[in-house]
Amino acid sequence: MEKKWLIILLLTLGLFFPDAIFAETVILKSGKQVVGVISENTDDFIKIQTTDGKDLYYYKNTIRIIKDDAGKIIFPKDYEQKEMLRKRQESIRQFRVRLFNAVTRLRKGEEYIKSGDYVRGYREYINSGLLEITVIFSFLWIIILSGIITGCILLICHLFFKKWRDKTEPSRFKAKDLYAMLVFIFALPWIISLVILGLNYYFADYLNNAVIDPLVISVLLSNLFLVLVCLGFLKSKYKLDNASLGFVSYGYKLNILLPLTLTVAGILVSFLFFLFLNLSGIEPPTHPFEPLTQNIFSDGNITSVLLFFFLGVVSVPITEEIIFRVFLLNFFRRYTSLLFAVIFSASLFAIIHLSIINAPYYLLIGIILAITYIKTKTIIPCIVTHGLFNSLFLLTRLLTYGIQ
Repeated sequence: MEKKWLIILLLTLGLFFPDAIFAETVILKSGKQVVGVISENTDDFIKIQTTDGKDLYYYKNTIRIIKDDAGKIIFPKDYEQKEMLRKRQESIRQFRVRLFNAVTRLRKGEEYIKSGDYVRGYREYINSGLLEITVIFSFLWIIILSGIITGCILLICHLFFKKWRDKTEPSRFKAKDLYAMLVFIFALPWIISLVILGLNYYFADYLNNAVIDPLVISVLLSNLFLVLVCLGFLKSKYKLDNASLGFVSYGYKLNILLPLTLTVAGILVSFLFFLFLNLSGIEPPTHPFEPLTQNIFSDGNITSVLLFFFLGVVSVPITEEIIFRVFLLNFFRRYTSLLFAVIFSASLFAIIHLSIINAPYYLLIGIILAITYIKTKTIIPCIVTHGLFNSLFLLTRLLTYGIQ
């Protein structure tokens, strides 16, 4: 009974007030709304009779949408698709703007850190909103890169060296250990640096206030962990003693005189290499530690300078020689010829220094150190020579920048 009366009421309203029920709503691009009945509709314009009896004309290029009495959009017919496309394009535009701003903040953060302003640099990292994503993708890239390098090396070993296919000789070095070591070499310093910078940021620049450079601490800790991991492989897993690893001393001739001779040879190689770059019109790239070196010497704090010299002259040489000569060189000697073992280990030594132009120079230095390790059967001359190389670099930088 109630439905019957409701139908009668609606029919009555439709008879006396047709526009109240059967009316369209025209929304102009200016935002104005007009309610009425469209009496004429052409390709260019519409004629709408409003509820007060006026006839209005509107060009269709001034109309945003037209809704019927049920609220359904009847103009334009593809409005929903166009609106979805517009929203998608707007979302893409906003995403590109946010991504650009985030990348800009990351770059500013890197510039601040290079200049020694670690708190502002890490703050820019956080404000970029991409720190977590950058960490994840960087770690994935390190895993992939290490896998590519390992795969290429193992493929060469498998195709060209019989020792790789020889199953009768007990396998001391495993292929998975090479991959794990490469991941550690690439990832550990980077991860520890982020952790140290984060702690320094949350503890209100504690390390800088204590006159200790956070990046120097990061590299020191990275070297410590890398040495422990590498020696853990060699001693705990493979049961190798100090003599087989080369941790023995054969007197001052090998420990002092030979490194001095090798250092002179290295200086000659360096001179010839950079002379070749100058004659070729190639500008030598900046050393990765150059900004850090400049900041420490410019600050003039004796504690930081001494700690930095300890890092470059003692910590880095020990770590790199144990990794590239003691571990990697012995690994490659297990599966390849002696010549290729030297070349492979020296090539990885060049790659880790992150300089394409200087790669031939680091390759030659790596070959010299590898041959020294093989001939002397001790790692001590390599460590001393490496330390002398780095000390000369630091002394030249000290003369360049001075202690302010």
